[in-house]
Amino acid sequence: MVAAYLRPGLGLTGDNLRRLQSLGAMVGATTHPWLIYADWNLVPEELEASHWLDLVHGTILQPQATTGTCLQGQVRMLDYL
Repeated sequence: MVAAYLRPGLGLTGDNLRRLQSLGAMVGATTHPWLIYADWNLVPEELEASHWLDLVHGTILQPQATTGTCLQGQVRMLDYL
């Protein structure tokens, strides 16, 4: 189980891209089940569109009974598994 944080405002560039590459290398190196809980600072659709989940054979899990985890400004789902 890993906790992660992507920086806000960067999207899938710079430091955030490096962090995803490191996470991908880590989960790719294990044969054990894994779980990443993160403040992705991306809505699930952005992470899915990046195809990173395909590379790591991952699936997004998110709370069912809430519209978002970021309540400042526009309500968005940014924290999920």
